[in-house]
Amino acid sequence: MIVRFVRDSIRRSPKRKALIIAAIALGTSVATAMLGVMLSIGDKINMELRQAGANIVVTSSTAALAGGVGNVTTAVPGTNEIQESQVPNIKSIF
Repeated sequence: MIVRFVRDSIRRSPKRKALIIAAIALGTSVATAMLGVMLSIGDKINMELRQAGANIVVTSSTAALAGGVGNVTTAVPGTNEIQESQVPNIKSIF
């Protein structure tokens, strides 16, 4: 009975049914593509961040930044010091 209803419906307006099927196929393909992008973007970003390496360097307060041009050299002591109690918070930056 249901098969007969479907067959008669397709016979009456085949273009309309073809358009419905095409719209469903297009929507499914777009949803699948977006899902693939969404699932792979996290892995790609993680890989890029790991390739960049560390973006924070922790040194002691006695370490100095040295540099110079020609025969003139300079040394600047570290001015961005953090308290010892803030050191565990470094792990939560990522």
